[in-house]
Amino acid sequence: MSDMTMSSRNMALTRIPAKITRRDEIAEAILLIEFSAEYFASWTAGAHIDVEVPGCGLRSYSLVDGDYQKKYRIAVKILDDPGSASLAIRDHFHVGTDVVIYPAINRFPIRQASHYTFLAAGIGVTPMMAIIEELERRSADWELHYCTRAPEKTAFASRLAPHV
Repeated sequence: MSDMTMSSRNMALTRIPAKITRRDEIAEAILLIEFSAEYFASWTAGAHIDVEVPGCGLRSYSLVDGDYQKKYRIAVKILDDPGSASLAIRDHFHVGTDVVIYPAINRFPIRQASHYTFLAAGIGVTPMMAIIEELERRSADWELHYCTRAPEKTAFASRLAPHV
């Protein structure tokens, strides 16, 4: 979930100085950004982090996958909208850049169920990626319905291809 304002809960939490260690275009106009830091608190599938974006303040982004203590990864859809946080990320977040983020918060914890059905469109699949990874680790029964505009604009296409 991108371009959301920072939660009041995170405002009171410790700022985490981090460094960008990876930046890949994983689909047309979608960047995968990886942060590393001396220490990240563990997090659970479905969590998001708040990120300080130059000129745009704080924005929330879902964590993509389950390297639950060593790295935080987000996916950002670059919107062609002057002044948007996504353009600032495109222009300022490069490998080696120092950034400030905040600890992960999970507002989408996995509940126990016999079957899980996910509906996603475009970059909206991002918060589901870590959840799907966790469900696969548990050998849980799940399905994904994923609508996108075109194959080249599909985030995580190769990773999800066997499931959609």
